[in-house]
Amino acid sequence: MTFLNNIIVIPLLFNLIHNVLSIDQDYNTDRIPKSVYRRQNCVPIVYVTGSHYEVGYMVGQTFGKVIRDFVDTYEPLKEYLKIYETSADGRQVYNECLETTDKYFPQYLVELKGMATGADVPFHKLFLIHLDDILVSNVRDTGADTSAGCSTLMVNIPCKGQFIGHNEDALNTTINHFYIVSAHIKPNGEEGGGIFPIREEKWEAMTYAGSLSGYASGHNYHGLVFSINTIFAKKLRRNKIPQVCLTRALLASKANINEIQELLTNHGAGTADAFHVNAGFLDGSRCTRVSIRSR
Repeated sequence: MTFLNNIIVIPLLFNLIHNVLSIDQDYNTDRIPKSVYRRQNCVPIVYVTGSHYEVGYMVGQTFGKVIRDFVDTYEPLKEYLKIYETSADGRQVYNECLETTDKYFPQYLVELKGMATGADVPFHKLFLIHLDDILVSNVRDTGADTSAGCSTLMVNIPCKGQFIGHNEDALNTTINHFYIVSAHIKPNGEEGGGIFPIREEKWEAMTYAGSLSGYASGHNYHGLVFSINTIFAKKLRRNKIPQVCLTRALLASKANINEIQELLTNHGAGTADAFHVNAGFLDGSRCTRVSIRSR
C-alpha cells in the first residue's frame, strides 16, 4: 500500500475521459462487436441515496443495458460459468468465497444482489465476475492473466501540493462499460454485521459495469482519496475475500491509516488476489505530510 497524506490538488478519478481505458492489443478481439470500439464521449454518472440494497438496485436499473451488454461480451465469464456449472470443485470454491465474503462484508453482497435484480442479471454471474480468475486458478491450476493493468503517479512537493494521477488500463470489453456512481448510503437495520458496525457512507467512484464500486478510483466524505492497481498473483487463494469486495469496503473507511491498514490486511480471511492501493488524505496542512509504504 502507498499512503500520501495531505493531497491538495488531484486530477481525480476521471482525467483523460476519452482515453480512460486502454485497449489490450493482445486480447482476442474477433469475438467482440466492433461497436465496442466507438468510445463514448462522456462518462455517465448516477446519484443515488438509500440502503445498500436500494443503491445497488438503482445502479442496476439505471445501467441495466450496459451491465447486460458487458455480461454478454465479457469473454472470461464464459470460462468461469463453465467451471461453475460443470465442476463440483469449482462450485465449492465459489461457495467458499461467497460464505467468507458474507461473514465479513454481508452488506456489500446485499448491494450486489440489489444490482443484479435491478439489471435483471443472475446474481451468480455478477459474483463470478468479482471472483475473477479464482476458480480458474484453483480448479485448473493456471496462472493469472498479466496482459492489462493500471498506472498511478504520485508526487510530493513540500509545502506546495501533493498529486495523484491515475489511468485505467483494462481489457477492451470494458470500453463503454463503465460509469460513475455518487452514493449516499443509509443502511437499514438488516444490513449490519461483518467487520463494520452499521455506518453511513458518502462517496464517489468510477465503477465497472456489473461490479461493486471501489476497484478503480474513488473518494469519500471522510477525505480519503485512492486509486487501485492490479498485481497479478501467481496463485489465487480460495476461501478468501475477492479483491473488489475489499476495495468496496475501502470507500466506507475513514481517512485513518490504522483503519485502512486493518481493513486491507483483513486478519482472519485476507484477500484471494493481490492489488495495490494508492491512498491520500485531504486533511492537514501542505507542509505536514506522511508517506508510508507497506506490503
